[in-house]
Amino acid sequence: MTDAGAAANIAAVGDSSPPTAPRSRGAPPSNADIADVLDELGELLQAQDAKPFRAQAYHRGAAEIRALPHSLAAIVAAGGAKDLAELPGVGPSLARTITELVETGRLGLLDWLRGHADPEALIATVPGLGGELARRIHERLG
Repeated sequence: MTDAGAAANIAAVGDSSPPTAPRSRGAPPSNADIADVLDELGELLQAQDAKPFRAQAYHRGAAEIRALPHSLAAIVAAGGAKDLAELPGVGPSLARTITELVETGRLGLLDWLRGHADPEALIATVPGLGGELARRIHERLG
């Protein structure tokens, strides 16, 4: 995902400040916003060669969340991670991740992954770009 895409994900969850700042009290993130952030987590994990099941879990969770008719933010407000974990495709770990995102507007794991992503591997996650082109882009732009 590009820097612009990453910035869009932060803005999508209602925060235009840096990802380390708490989210201001605005509109809660939509299910689509939350799913976009989970997909970014999955992409970053794939780029860093994490265990495939971890990245797949975030992608599957994102797909399930997009199809839900209920607001995850409302579920978090009413019952927290415990109630989220009862939803299809959302286990306890993903429920904690979603709760952190809804309550703070950021994710510690996402901040860490963004800071530790191999630039070439991250560039190569852009559809249509392979490893060689990613290497040349990184060499040229730094």
